[in-house]
Amino acid sequence: MTMKTWIAPSLAVLALAMAGCGSSTPESETAASEEAAPAETAGSETSSLPEITVTAEELEGNPFLAEWDTPYGVPPFAEISDEDYMPAIKQGILEAREGVAAIASNPDAPTFENTILPLETGGELVNKVAYVFGNITNTDTNDTLRGLESEIWPMLTRETDAVYLNPVIFERVKTVHDQLDTLDLDQQQKRLVELTYRDFERAGAALDADTKAQVADINAQISGLTTRFGQNLLASTKAFRMELTTPEDIAGLSQDFLAGIQVPGEEKWVITLDRSVYETFMTQSENRELRRRAFDGYRLRASEGEYDNGPVLIEIAQLRAKRAELLGYRSHAAYQLETRMAKTPRTSSSASGARGWSAPGKNAPTCRPWSAMPSRSPARTGGTMPRRCARRAMPSTTMRSSPISSSARCATGPSKWRTACSMSPSRRWRSRAGTRWCRASRSPTMRPASCSACSWPTISPAIPSAAVPG
Repeated sequence: MTMKTWIAPSLAVLALAMAGCGSSTPESETAASEEAAPAETAGSETSSLPEITVTAEELEGNPFLAEWDTPYGVPPFAEISDEDYMPAIKQGILEAREGVAAIASNPDAPTFENTILPLETGGELVNKVAYVFGNITNTDTNDTLRGLESEIWPMLTRETDAVYLNPVIFERVKTVHDQLDTLDLDQQQKRLVELTYRDFERAGAALDADTKAQVADINAQISGLTTRFGQNLLASTKAFRMELTTPEDIAGLSQDFLAGIQVPGEEKWVITLDRSVYETFMTQSENRELRRRAFDGYRLRASEGEYDNGPVLIEIAQLRAKRAELLGYRSHAAYQLETRMAKTPRTSSSASGARGWSAPGKNAPTCRPWSAMPSRSPARTGGTMPRRCARRAMPSTTMRSSPISSSARCATGPSKWRTACSMSPSRRWRSRAGTRWCRASRSPTMRPASCSACSWPTISPAIPSAAVPG
């Protein structure tokens, strides 16, 4: 069972591609429907999958059904039309359903070869189509492809859930996983069993039927929303155009770059937000005002008007939080980081804090203590860490990244400070002896109750906050 991910500009748009075992050549619409039928009754607690039909006529000459005799197997994009995607996706889903049904109905005891391996290697056609479709819709889309996105991604999400939430399939995977220590498998095979079982558990395979239904419904909603997010972002990106018409506008731009962005037959050049154009312009242009306009156009994409992604993001965040709770996680961040190197949000925040950052909230990170930093590590304010500060035996604390005022926050520390270093308005380093710091509050203007016993230091608002430990 594999999960494919395609990256849209600024957001990972999930396309969960169904995987199964085996393949077949379409003979007729009836035959394809009959092959798919077992998957719908293979013990799934989820609602029955809708019937999918595709005819041999629809698939005739479809480039996705042919072997690609191209360098490195690169898709023959010139041969693929918009009309080829949906029939190929449907055929790939039918083949995947057939493979999953074969696993679920296998009378033999579950083994690595008859359960884990076919889940991992199956679904070749649906993955093949989805990879190409995801790349095209994120780079060179049109109205037809945008319409297909709204159908294909939710369809693949639904098919994936039908596998992960299938109790018969999960029971077979669990059986192999429980016997892992006694099976004659090599290191790679054992790892594949562990990952497959983990993926099923994280998808909610061990939940009760009602909770599974809720998770599947949320997945379908998130799939639609992430698709809309990507479409809004791409449309907003393509909508930006900045015309250059004067020598001052093109100052610093190379002749090769100008040749690539010139309007044919006119002394006019157009800057777009395509990465190759945007980054080259931002690197070469000597016109600060035009660079600012391009930068604002890039950072404010899909933030207002017809393509505003604000409401979409709110819905996605709410649904992700609800799904995480149903799956037994404290937050979506905890769910995502469980399989990554950081493992937890706190650890992830601590890692970013080692670079001088901190995040507010209940799980505010403990950043790298100043005592652990190199003696001449550059401060975020542009200054240099004085050696006397690096030599102090400083307790572990955070380095604040938000604004500070004389009556605002105090910093976290497990014990009294011997010395705290801060930067004065004159940008000279000085030490502050005998100051006791407390845990930071979430508000930059309110003193937290936990700091009521603090001896509040007087800190000039002009002092950069990053210069103050805590």
